[in-house]
Amino acid sequence: ERDMFLRGARAFVGFAQTGVDYVRPERLFGSTTNSFFKNIGWAKKGIFSFSYVPLTILTAFSTVAFLVSLLLIVYQVFAKLLFPEIAPKGITTLLLVNLAFGSLILLSVSLLGEYIARIFEEVKQRPQFIRRALLRDGEKR
Repeated sequence: ERDMFLRGARAFVGFAQTGVDYVRPERLFGSTTNSFFKNIGWAKKGIFSFSYVPLTILTAFSTVAFLVSLLLIVYQVFAKLLFPEIAPKGITTLLLVNLAFGSLILLSVSLLGEYIARIFEEVKQRPQFIRRALLRDGEKR
């Protein structure tokens, strides 16, 4: 990996870890170079380097939005057939069709993103295991 998130890689190794409490002394010289937006960038890097939850959430949201839009379209069709005098008119149809196609496009893009995420995971070539030592000719190396 060229752009490795080191804190996540340390946790990825999976060895038993313990926290060490300490008091951080004040900075002696200068000031931090991290701004609020740079910290947001670090958070995004940590999330996107080791998690595909945002893609899963996007897929779930777009699926729900698409199903809701289909239900609303079916409701509008039945309302128009059964109660034409009180059925929604005009722009409602356009909004529902727009919602359906927009959520369908979002669903397609999120599914494509999940496929690309799987390819990206393979390209990283992270090891499936980490060996502690190598035994060769009866001695540990």
